[in-house]
Order: sequence, then C-alpha cells, then structure tokens
Amino acid sequence: MMTTPHIAQQVDALLEQQIQAADSLKHTLEDEGNILIKRDFEAIHTLNQQKLEQSALLEKLHQEHHHLLKKHGFSYTPDGMNSFINSHPPLLSIQLRQKQTSLLVLLDNCQKLNTINGTIIAANRHSTETALAILRGQPTSDGLTYGANGQSVTTPHSNPLIQA
Repeated sequence: MMTTPHIAQQVDALLEQQIQAADSLKHTLEDEGNILIKRDFEAIHTLNQQKLEQSALLEKLHQEHHHLLKKHGFSYTPDGMNSFINSHPPLLSIQLRQKQTSLLVLLDNCQKLNTINGTIIAANRHSTETALAILRGQPTSDGLTYGANGQSVTTPHSNPLIQA
C-alpha cells in the first residue's frame, strides 16, 4: 500500500489535470456561446467535437480520482474529500483544498455556460421554426404571423408566402 504523501501527490496531480481540462472546457463553452450568437453554424461542429473530447477527459479523470480515493478508504463525496484533505499536514491540506475549490468553481462555471448556450440554442431554434412557419403560411407556435405592414397579427390560417 502506498504511503499518504504518495496518495496526496497523486490526488494533487489529478486535481491539476481536472482543473486544466475544466478550464479548457470553459473556454470552449465561451467560444461556443459567441459562435451561437453570431450563428456561425459551420464552426459549431468543430466546437462540439472539442466539447465531447473535453467532457470525456473530465469524466475519465473523475473516475481515476474516484477509484484512487476509494482504494484508500475515502469516498468521492464532499465529506470523503474533506476527510482525505484533513488527513494531511496543514500546508498540504491547504494546497489540496485550494485546488479542489478551483475545480468546483470551474465546473460550476462550465455548467452555467452550458445552460446559457442551451438557452441560445433554444432561442435560435424557436426563431428558425417561427420563420419557417411564416414562410409556409402555417400558424406559428405563438399564434402570430405578420401582415403586409410588418405588424404581428393572429391568424388561424394564412396563405403561404411562397404562393404569392
């Protein structure tokens, strides 16, 4: 069985790798948000691939971290991680706690960015569906179409613009 300092070094290294992976994912999500706003749909494919790879790496590192702690009698929960951190000398505990906190903040930021991007995607989708419904002369999901003067009007049935 490994000694405590070796385990702490491994956890420290895993935390550092997780921080780097989460930071990369955060930047990708920020780029994705900008691309979604600009509606640069060609660039989205590349970013989606990066997101998948970064998420897979984070999951792999999470599993390694989980197994390492479990192997040495600690659970990969907030309480288990705190117990692990508190079982080390103060300076090492501070270092591990700072890295754990940095990782949690980054992951929270990633979750928030992903939620924002999801909202942008939903808004873009709604806008596209509404435009297509108007062009097809179908009622829109909000029941509105637009008259000749550009004002929204509620009409149950209208003639498609493509027939005009």
